[in-house]
Amino acid sequence: MTIVIAHCGAAGPPAPPVETPSPVVLKFVEPDALKIDLTAVSASATPDISKFVDPAGEFADEIVYGYASTEGFYDNVLGAGLAGISKMEIPVDVATTTFEATVDFGRRLGFTGDVLEGVHDVKIDFADFDWDNDGANEGCSGHTDGLPICARIWVEQDGVFERYAAWILESYPDDTLGPGSGRFKIYFTVMPENVRNLIRVDYDFDDPLAVFTEFSNQGLFGDDTGLAGHGLISSTGDPATALKRIDYSITADTDGPGGPTLWEFEFNYLAQFREGYDFWSGSIVDGAQYSLTDLDNQCARISTADGVAEGECADVGGLDIRVGTVASDPFIAPMDPADVAIPDDFPELPTF
Repeated sequence: MTIVIAHCGAAGPPAPPVETPSPVVLKFVEPDALKIDLTAVSASATPDISKFVDPAGEFADEIVYGYASTEGFYDNVLGAGLAGISKMEIPVDVATTTFEATVDFGRRLGFTGDVLEGVHDVKIDFADFDWDNDGANEGCSGHTDGLPICARIWVEQDGVFERYAAWILESYPDDTLGPGSGRFKIYFTVMPENVRNLIRVDYDFDDPLAVFTEFSNQGLFGDDTGLAGHGLISSTGDPATALKRIDYSITADTDGPGGPTLWEFEFNYLAQFREGYDFWSGSIVDGAQYSLTDLDNQCARISTADGVAEGECADVGGLDIRVGTVASDPFIAPMDPADVAIPDDFPELPTF
């Protein structure tokens, strides 16, 4: 990040931009740092009545779903996947081209089960590589003291190193400024169900007026896709009055061997609300899969969770928060398996 400092007074040559220094240590993003505040549509009471969804309201479950499902993904999936590697403190130096450490992954419980419980060895190679299988390297520095930073991460499990995460950092995470920007893929297997999770997350918090987290998740039962999700959570504008958007596509196909049930559906959920205001707009397709009502550009009051006229969402503090009709297909596209694919340039065993 470059900060330009302007000087007033006597004329003279312009001062060069002042580069913000690199941090002393590099830490991968904590899962909580990737959260965008959606508590206005949570089911928890707060001092602000507009942030309390009445559970008796007609659309209470539909309003709360966006918050609850997002929290579940952060806490149970990303929390499990990043529990260990986010603890590491890596020197920032041109000489740091590889790194290895022994890390306590702790114990993470959730619908993902136990993931990497206990202590494991970790190896990281910061060399440039082709992250997205497009035939070109990402143009990384090859070390930790220059952006962008590439990282291929292997974790030892049962005495054997396995591919775990592939990361591109576009800016440095900072405890004060936030997680920065970048993208990563992470891979782990959940036992005893033997469900293999392939996850991709793209995130950008560099501009506090336009932040987002986009994620793709593919759960594999053997060689067959069990559940696949693609979501985008964003906040646009001044945080006090920001437009919040929650967009999900979830598909299921567990007809293959290993599937616990015979699911086949495509669920879509799209909602918008504005921080500090008491209105929510949403469209839902195939909501019965999650005990939700199908909605088509429905406007509702957050605090009562009851439907109101569409026009109430057309002007929320001067902003139209309507999501659009189902017929206009405003939803995010389903998960593309290519987005979560392991990079071809990510060998099974560590490079050093």
